[in-house]
Amino acid sequence: MTRHPRPKYPSDQKNYHEQRCPGCAHTIRLPEDLLPMYQQLKRSLGSRSTHADKIQRKCDPETMVEAGRMVGGRDDEVHIVNDSQVHSNVTPASNFYKGAVNGFWGKSKISEFFMQYIVCCPTVNCGRKFLPPKISEFQQLWSLQMKCPSGHTFSYLSGDLEKNHGTPDITGRLYHSSLCSGMTHVCLESLCEELGLYVPRRGHFFDFQSGKKRKPGWIAAAIDLWQEQKDKIQEELLRAGKPLVVYVDCRFDSSRSGFHGTLPVINMEDDRVIEMVTLTRKETGSSWRNESTALEQALTALESKGLILEEVVHDDNSQVDAILNQHNIVSQKDLWHKCKNIMGKFKELLQEKRRSPTDSTVEAATTIAQVAVFSMAQLKEYCRQQGLLQSGNKLQLVQCVSVHLNLEEAGANTEIQRHRPLRYHELAAHDIAYKLKSWIYTCAKNAAKRGDTTPEKCVVENWGVDHKQRYVPGGETHLAVKDFLRKYITEGKMKFYLRARENFISETYHSVINKFATKRIHFDASHCARLACSALDWNENIRREVRAVYSRASNDTAVRRRPKTNRVLVKRTTVWKTQLASRVFS
Repeated sequence: MTRHPRPKYPSDQKNYHEQRCPGCAHTIRLPEDLLPMYQQLKRSLGSRSTHADKIQRKCDPETMVEAGRMVGGRDDEVHIVNDSQVHSNVTPASNFYKGAVNGFWGKSKISEFFMQYIVCCPTVNCGRKFLPPKISEFQQLWSLQMKCPSGHTFSYLSGDLEKNHGTPDITGRLYHSSLCSGMTHVCLESLCEELGLYVPRRGHFFDFQSGKKRKPGWIAAAIDLWQEQKDKIQEELLRAGKPLVVYVDCRFDSSRSGFHGTLPVINMEDDRVIEMVTLTRKETGSSWRNESTALEQALTALESKGLILEEVVHDDNSQVDAILNQHNIVSQKDLWHKCKNIMGKFKELLQEKRRSPTDSTVEAATTIAQVAVFSMAQLKEYCRQQGLLQSGNKLQLVQCVSVHLNLEEAGANTEIQRHRPLRYHELAAHDIAYKLKSWIYTCAKNAAKRGDTTPEKCVVENWGVDHKQRYVPGGETHLAVKDFLRKYITEGKMKFYLRARENFISETYHSVINKFATKRIHFDASHCARLACSALDWNENIRREVRAVYSRASNDTAVRRRPKTNRVLVKRTTVWKTQLASRVFS
């Protein structure tokens, strides 16, 4: 920290007032013209403050002086007068700036936090980014003056007290920005402490959120804005008159026993959320019935608007199949979940082979790897019959049996058996299960894009052509995987896989919900409003333009689900936050 000389008292004859700082033990000396502004700041943001050591660590002296100039004061007009109450590890220069921090730094931080989320001009056909705000003081009130490059100006006064609400307008803007970013009062309290702001009062925060004295709050405004946007989207789809293919996947706020169950309905053509139903465990009696009940309500709501649903893609749920059959809607399983089921079956067979690797005996082993798959009990029994050493770990037993069978030279030229069992060690070493899932997904996805649904283009033959027996000498592992595919993926099943839909859009939207409504934390009052914010943000930014595309180096021998190119999208927009603010503060 740069050392500055201790400022002297100004020579002009001004009336000064001593005020005790609420954040530390200092007594600061304020000019008479700055005293009302300091008191108004304390009333609007509460009486609590951060500790002096936090403020000293987070703030810079030169920035403090500049912040004091922004609000109309000079760097020589705030003074520490009682040095006896200052801690011994605080330098004289930092003493002076601590007074400026507690008195004026809150305004600069409010503007910084305010501009972090409300950055676009709300004027029609403008939407340009605001310039840095200016803070000024007039008649015991202080305000933010904001201006966009087009010339539109906006001013927010700290003294615009609403009659029925009782919260200053600038404090309400702080609450609005925090709620739109998915924060709770606890998160806002921690943020204010780190930034050096006065901590907002808990009662004022929840009054702003839920409303007070028959006046709707932020929750009602967010739900109304989402309802209007949802109605507009459904009207557009109704005028188009096309049958819809939608994705559904229920999201719970807990992995074990979710209290809220949310079912978004996403249109396949433009990836926008067209309907969303949220139910609680109290309404359905059990969290297991949330998805089926929410799906019935969503289908009824869409059909009442006159929309025609041709196909519904879901994550292979039998309850969803029964409901779709009642509504005469085509049920389609998600391709990625089906590939995950194949991988699970493959791993299950591997574990079975690990527990009982083969039906043959130890004498029939032709390689050391085949000896290693036998259990300790089988190896000890063979050693007892042959009179070999039976003590030691499994590695010692395998070496003993291998030397007895002379397997160092044998095994390479052994004829491959007609029945090729799955060998656990070879398959696990090359991570065949994950490669198999990704490869089937990519193969079916590319075939669906080409419109190739002929049974001759089976996954079994494609696997044989693509992988070229490169895993082990002789291709035993490769051919074992091919036999597995021939058994569990027939030509009839391949017709389904080649026309299957992808439902990763629903999984991506769930991650957006987690931003506004974190899992394992139940928001009984504001949960629906937070979900509305997630839908508004998703619909506004799902179709962003591509700004640049660049290639990424990839390994040709690996099977990847991710593409080989990266796309750089344009910056996210937050026009919905401005629209919501106009409703809240109108």
